[in-house]
Amino acid sequence: MAVGLLGKYREKIILFDADQETREARNTRHILSRFHSKVFLPESVVGAAPMGLRCEEMEGIPDDNRTILLPGATVDLPPLRYYLSVKGVGTRSPMFGFTDIGGMSPSGTWPGANLADHWRERAYHAPVMTGELWFGNGPWGASGVGGPRDSLEITEMATEAGRPQCINGFWLCPVMAYNRIPDWTVKACKGTYWYRKYRGGWFQEVRIVPSDVRLYFHSDAPLGVKPQTVLKAFGIETPEQHDAFIERFIASGIAALTIGARTARRGPKGFELLDYDDVWLDKDSVVAPNGTIHFADVDDIEWRCYETEEQVRTKLARQFGRNFYEFMFGLDLLMTERARLVSTTQTIAGRRSELAARYEMALMGDPCGRTERSSDGLDLVLKPTEKAVGDVAIRLVDFDGGGPR
Repeated sequence: MAVGLLGKYREKIILFDADQETREARNTRHILSRFHSKVFLPESVVGAAPMGLRCEEMEGIPDDNRTILLPGATVDLPPLRYYLSVKGVGTRSPMFGFTDIGGMSPSGTWPGANLADHWRERAYHAPVMTGELWFGNGPWGASGVGGPRDSLEITEMATEAGRPQCINGFWLCPVMAYNRIPDWTVKACKGTYWYRKYRGGWFQEVRIVPSDVRLYFHSDAPLGVKPQTVLKAFGIETPEQHDAFIERFIASGIAALTIGARTARRGPKGFELLDYDDVWLDKDSVVAPNGTIHFADVDDIEWRCYETEEQVRTKLARQFGRNFYEFMFGLDLLMTERARLVSTTQTIAGRRSELAARYEMALMGDPCGRTERSSDGLDLVLKPTEKAVGDVAIRLVDFDGGGPR
């Protein structure tokens, strides 16, 4: 098993050359470049391919509903190894309970003549493309153009040499390229839908990820559900290894909660910053084997505009609070596992004291913030990249009875 990949299922994916122009991120053109101009399609549509069209086959690990990871395509970006991930390879489950919607196999490649038979016999192991409108901006099983295009723009913000996966401390899964799904695929699959048809272009994005372990949802072994399984698979066994894992989890997690402060800038109407749209930390991020949280689904990170400094400050506080529970749930589990390892029993006051000390250590080198301790608690003081906004203080932990001595 590849370190970082815990998924137990395998499925075949078929690679074709893209037949339209590939869009690439400038800072990742050298990473796994041979895959940038490939389109990755499920077995269920291969029969619709034009006669004589060249293709190759690879084995992958299903990841969530419409993504596949390819253990055979890796790149080392110290200190981590990353795996090729393709989002938009078809859906492994029907959107609605009504499965007999008339979808016919392009050439008998499904086990039954219709889509209902296919889902019944091979659900979660053999994705299909459908023409159903999803979230108003793409087909169920692939993507519209907006998400992949935005993902490339955000990836290109990582300008530090050798680190295309980090923006001012915020770790992401960089999208290296996106391609339009061939017309022959769309023609074969667009008529398979439930209630509303998607009428735009079909796309998929090519990215890299450090693992398939999500915080709580959408993976075979989420950290929040199987912490001992995950830590063992990652080789985290000693107290010192736990401490290092927790420190990276905190540093990257706080960065994910404060992406707005790390991207704030002047805009035509005042200020601009990145914010989360229909994404959440517990299901849309992955945890690397060293504890670093990477935000995976960057296609739903968007620019927000604000007229005044006060509006920005309010937004930064709200952004932190929106995902704090998901982050803290994982951190609490990790601290509990650390205590179990050394057979330590803590009071809640002792846990708060330990948490404050861990925050201080993990955030010591944060480029966009610092910690400040007072008698009643510990604050995170954000220093937005746009200096005109000024510092923003956010409470990290409260001390009972005047704080630890």
